[in-house]
Amino acid sequence: MLPETQKDIFLGRDRQLKDLRKMMSGFLTPDNALPHVALIWGQGGIGKSALLREFLRLVENEYAGRFRTLRVDWEEQRTHNHGVLNVRTEDLDIEQVLRILLDAAGERLGLAAVFKKGAFVKMRERIEHAWGVFEEARKRSEAPPRATQPGDLFKPAEDLVKDLAITAVTGDPGLGIWKSATRFGMQALKNLLAQNKLRLPNIDETLLTAGPRHLAQALGKDLRVAAADWPILVALDTYEIVDVVDPFLREVIKAAGPRVAWVIVGRRDLYETYELRSGTREVGYREEEDHSYHIRPIDLHALARPDIREYFRQAAPGRPVLDDEQLNAVNRSTRAIPLAIRLAAAIWNDTGDIHHIHNEDGLTNEDLLSRMIARYELHCVDEYDRHALAAIAMAEGDTEILKAMLVPECDVRKCAYEAYIQRVRERYSAVQRQSSSSPRLHDEPARFYIEHLRGAWRTEEWVRTYAQRASEHCRKVMQKPCAYHTRLHELAADKNYIEASRKLINYLFWIQEDEACRLLTLRFLEGISYSQALRDAVLEMGESWRGVLDDRSRKRLNMLREGQHVWDTGARLRLMMLLEKDLERRWLPEEDQGDAHAGERSAIKLWMEAQGLRYSGRLSEALDRIVKAINWCPPDLETPLRRRLSDEALGISCQQDESNHRELGVTYNWLRRHGKALEHFLKAVELDPRSLSENRRKTTPTYQP
Repeated sequence: MLPETQKDIFLGRDRQLKDLRKMMSGFLTPDNALPHVALIWGQGGIGKSALLREFLRLVENEYAGRFRTLRVDWEEQRTHNHGVLNVRTEDLDIEQVLRILLDAAGERLGLAAVFKKGAFVKMRERIEHAWGVFEEARKRSEAPPRATQPGDLFKPAEDLVKDLAITAVTGDPGLGIWKSATRFGMQALKNLLAQNKLRLPNIDETLLTAGPRHLAQALGKDLRVAAADWPILVALDTYEIVDVVDPFLREVIKAAGPRVAWVIVGRRDLYETYELRSGTREVGYREEEDHSYHIRPIDLHALARPDIREYFRQAAPGRPVLDDEQLNAVNRSTRAIPLAIRLAAAIWNDTGDIHHIHNEDGLTNEDLLSRMIARYELHCVDEYDRHALAAIAMAEGDTEILKAMLVPECDVRKCAYEAYIQRVRERYSAVQRQSSSSPRLHDEPARFYIEHLRGAWRTEEWVRTYAQRASEHCRKVMQKPCAYHTRLHELAADKNYIEASRKLINYLFWIQEDEACRLLTLRFLEGISYSQALRDAVLEMGESWRGVLDDRSRKRLNMLREGQHVWDTGARLRLMMLLEKDLERRWLPEEDQGDAHAGERSAIKLWMEAQGLRYSGRLSEALDRIVKAINWCPPDLETPLRRRLSDEALGISCQQDESNHRELGVTYNWLRRHGKALEHFLKAVELDPRSLSENRRKTTPTYQP
């Protein structure tokens, strides 16, 4: 529960309120010819219901006595009608949803007695009579039901009869046959009638196949009669619970006429038309706007920063006004979502400490995260859907990774993955619905989910299972570029290799932090040798996890980030010492050994070790590692790493005696860089003329003029 100080606070949304009040003015104009409809949509917690309450408060004062209000909160109705509305959307009974709306109108407008004799009840009786005639005719028919031909696109006749049998048992024609008739169309029922030679005299066949549409139109007629003397404003909140029946509500709106205005508040955008991946087309209100409605579309987004500061000031009058740094922290934690802002303001009012909202590690208050996740999961009917939303967040828009996570569960549940994920996409507004994109959460829900998954949910077994499946997929993806590129410097620049490495490190952090740090360090070494893109990608991924990592992992991230700059000698020394310890205890992963790039990886490790020895003043040992590293490099190709090793050897030589110049001359001669070899041989002779014979002895067998 929110504290009393917050209950009456409403800030921002001035433009949206202005649009709604314009709609109200047009609605109450005498020459109004079309129904007025305001569509308000946005993510959970964005402030849709608060906007509706403020709008109703304003217009009920401004236009007092000029209209009546019918407000239906479908979340409240689900509590009162648990068995009807607490089901999957595809299982909603259309007639029951319309009945709830009719009953609410009768109760709150004081017209229950009138509606009992109205068009809806009469239409219900006509439909029941039509089904009774149909059932009697079917029983008298001598021909047994026959299935349609294999090429027929409609449902087999015996299945329709089976649905009718359900109807006969339950006594509710809306439960079985209407779902089939609505789904498969009138032709299916005509086939059934023809195949069984049924004659239905004096019966309108559309009463059988389009019963919900007739009921919706009848409900609209009842509302038209009720509004004849006194206009009605209908406000439908949390409409996402029943928005699957929206095509029938549009029939109600059209039949109710211009003296009934509608404010529809939900999570889905009903204004635009969407081409769904299932091949169906959801027609938005926009396509019917010119000839059927006056539409006010309102897409709610996050609040502005001044509104956040003012909200905190009013919600916590005993606390200081937020300074810019505190405001930035609140903005990062709440993503400027009104519900999250209200929760954060309550924490600020209780504690006065901004770190209880957004701590020093950059993490959001866990209770705030839990409340926001609960809001996004408000309409989930089982754990599978809750886990699916989390998996979509973890997959970050990668379709193949999402499949790797969810297909095993779909197989256990014996449901098709594509159909299931499409249902999730269409059912939950937190998921983007565009058919051209992979399943992905909207930005704000995704951020809340990821932070919660990396925090409180990190140790959950189902999360670790998803991460394990995703990591296995990433390893498979990496096999292709590894097999294609024979040289490590080409592999390290491959975009697919970089992306797969970044994602693999991400999922390993969910499974085993130490293993993730090992792979991150190895990829960092490859990146610092060959590819800035690879280096930056793995460091960025590590930084995104910083807030939940242990002190040892954070220290490693610091050393990698600071030590990548060659100009920072102190940081470079600390990094080299860390890597030297890693190599001594064989801590870096060895899974890549034996592949085509194992030699170059070994050379990189030796190079890093040589740098550490050099910074420690152990120059002879450093030069020895350089020579070994050169021996690991491919002998038939001049790679960037070989050039770097040569430069490293040259740097060491500036601090060495004649014996090291002689060794460098041998090394450069082996690299076929004969000018460099001669330079160091001459330096060695200059320091000690006796080294001339040693130079000749070492270089004669391999020297090529």
